[in-house]
Amino acid sequence: PVAPAQTTASTAASTAAPDTAAAATAAAAAGSVSLVDRSSVAAVPPAVGAAAVPGGLTAADARAAAAAAAALGCPLVPFENVSVWLPSAPLATLGSKCWKSLMQLSYSDSARLVSRPSYVNNTNVRVTVNRPGASAMRYPLFSLAGYMRLVDFLENNFDYSRGVDLFALPYDFRLDVDSMVASGQLRVLAQEVLKRVARSGQRAIFIAHSHGATVGLQLLQEPSLKGKVQGFIALAPMFGGSAATLAARASGLWDYMMPPLLTEELTAVLGGPEQLKQAMYSLTQGMPSVAQMMPYAEAFGPQAVAVTVASSNKKYRVEGLGNFLSDIGDTAMASTYSQVHAAAALLKAGPPPGVQSFCIYGASSDTPLSLRYERPLLAGQPNELPGVESVGKGDGVAPLSGLRLCKR
Repeated sequence: PVAPAQTTASTAASTAAPDTAAAATAAAAAGSVSLVDRSSVAAVPPAVGAAAVPGGLTAADARAAAAAAAALGCPLVPFENVSVWLPSAPLATLGSKCWKSLMQLSYSDSARLVSRPSYVNNTNVRVTVNRPGASAMRYPLFSLAGYMRLVDFLENNFDYSRGVDLFALPYDFRLDVDSMVASGQLRVLAQEVLKRVARSGQRAIFIAHSHGATVGLQLLQEPSLKGKVQGFIALAPMFGGSAATLAARASGLWDYMMPPLLTEELTAVLGGPEQLKQAMYSLTQGMPSVAQMMPYAEAFGPQAVAVTVASSNKKYRVEGLGNFLSDIGDTAMASTYSQVHAAAALLKAGPPPGVQSFCIYGASSDTPLSLRYERPLLAGQPNELPGVESVGKGDGVAPLSGLRLCKR
């Protein structure tokens, strides 16, 4: 009975056994947001899953929150249950800077928020995910990303029933798995799994897609789930990373990473293709989940060239992508890159003994392996759209080379 992991840009999922309780894949992340003024700031909870903040935020935090909100044109009054992703029309009218403030993360070493230094919400913002279960399947991105087709498939072919033995387990897709552990979000997800295992008397099967497969693999490491999960199905997992994430980060180009319906929806809400490009470039600055999905040496090879700049013949190799982040102005992410780019280390641990695991990759589509920029890279603003320097087989986003990592 349960349900596992996921979201991000290009998402989906698949397959289980008829008489075992199974899981659905994940819906997507940030559900509602509260922006607070000084008068109510002491009552603001921390990010999802974090320990409670003793006494609320400090006066200095409150002043910083109010100043940040004012500078970005966000209202200095509380508002709740506003969809941040996808952005609601009322939220979009506040302007891209306000939306960016709500969506972006900050690196924090505050023991009030995290157990070790990692990424958290901006000071004036609380973001929560939808409740797990069948209700999470009603989140718009769940349908736009195609997950309802998976739900229908499992119900029609294997006799599962949503809300009975088929559930969605949403999480904050902006975070890398280390930040999810540090904020306590993984522990919360594990508790939701345990509730459903206890209710059914059967062990869970996780079905996870893309970045969600990395989240699901990390979730399997939670001590409380030992002996509670029987299967793990990873669909197009980002274990080896993807060159498409480099175009998303440097150019705001998410065409590779997002389903067409989602791209159309965002374009309409934000006012056009150029506005979408600028918004996606801005809000993914410092977003650790994007860095976590960048290419890995274990799949591409350490000396493989990921990005070429034709005008200077500069080459960024897979083992040096922190320099690429620095050169496009994402200095915060560059400084923490080795911490968040950690899927390869997680793979070494692998699923716990007794968890039967499967990896499923697409193999018939040309998939970018390296990108080419004609002009020098710009820092702090979207770059030109890159060309594709080399391709391999995969599903268009995740290369088939990642499959060999599943053998570990």
